[in-house]
Amino acid sequence: MSTGTEVIFYDVAASDGPGCSHILPNPWVTRLCLVHKGIDFKTHNVSLEELRAHGSGTLRERLQGTLGPNDRPLVPMVEARDTDSGKDESTLVGDTVTIAEYLDIKFPKMPSLFQPSHTGPLPPDPDSSEYRQAHTMSILLKEGIGNSDSQWATHFELCAAEIADRFKTRDAEYLKSDAKLGMANAWELFESMNRADLLAHTRRSLLPFCAILNPRPSPRITSTSSPAGAASSLLARPSGSPPRFLASPDRPGFLDYVLFGRYAMSFGSAPEINKAIWSKSSKEGREWLESYRDGKWALKGTAAEKGQWFGDVELPGIEEWVERMLDAHDGYARKYLN
Repeated sequence: MSTGTEVIFYDVAASDGPGCSHILPNPWVTRLCLVHKGIDFKTHNVSLEELRAHGSGTLRERLQGTLGPNDRPLVPMVEARDTDSGKDESTLVGDTVTIAEYLDIKFPKMPSLFQPSHTGPLPPDPDSSEYRQAHTMSILLKEGIGNSDSQWATHFELCAAEIADRFKTRDAEYLKSDAKLGMANAWELFESMNRADLLAHTRRSLLPFCAILNPRPSPRITSTSSPAGAASSLLARPSGSPPRFLASPDRPGFLDYVLFGRYAMSFGSAPEINKAIWSKSSKEGREWLESYRDGKWALKGTAAEKGQWFGDVELPGIEEWVERMLDAHDGYARKYLN
């Protein structure tokens, strides 16, 4: 879509290994936001070394207004240059939520990122109760499953070694450093973590999404005053089929992109771990634990018995949602990841 604005998307590309080179989860959120808005954009790849460099002419100097925690330039970033005014004017935006807020205002003619099924004038009124609710849920999910600090899930911890392996030596060293991870001896801690526990925790973190995408068919309610099977009429529950996406019943939005960013990270860096996390059955997870690092964290004792490992949960609706996300926007993610 031509908008009179040139958009540059800053991302980090892995340098080694097969498959998609863009494997970091937060840039995937913004990438899908740009595609959602139908924006033509150019990807500018930067290295982790560039992101942490100091001095004149560095990204740190140029992007001073969008620095993240601890005054670090972080991806994703978006730069929008006005090509119609004849002036050399540009806007730099960092942080996935802030970028989505900016895109909804700057490019209002395409569906809202926070309210993709909004049927009124675009952009939606940011002070409306509906927008506030959608915006609040977006922040909750971004700071929950989309942020390792919360420990809502351990997607990054499961894939950290494989992610580091995709980068050149100096960038890999930085990914493993205390400066990057924010605590002393963090990499040693990551390496010592029990992968069976991490995997079980991460699989269970997807259960709330199953409850949305594949709700229980029979509500837990009975009434002596209602005919058999009609008790559901006493509930203020949406009718019809379950939602196809998280952000709205029929269109993906920011909520979906946050969760999919975690999927893309493991798919691009560690396909076998990806299957272990995202499969409906825990069978793939058990098999991965048997083979990973010569079975170092293979299930033993009672946990080896079917149904006795904490990760033995069914994830109904997740695989179908992943397929819908891969097909969304003319199959953009499917084509890009492959």
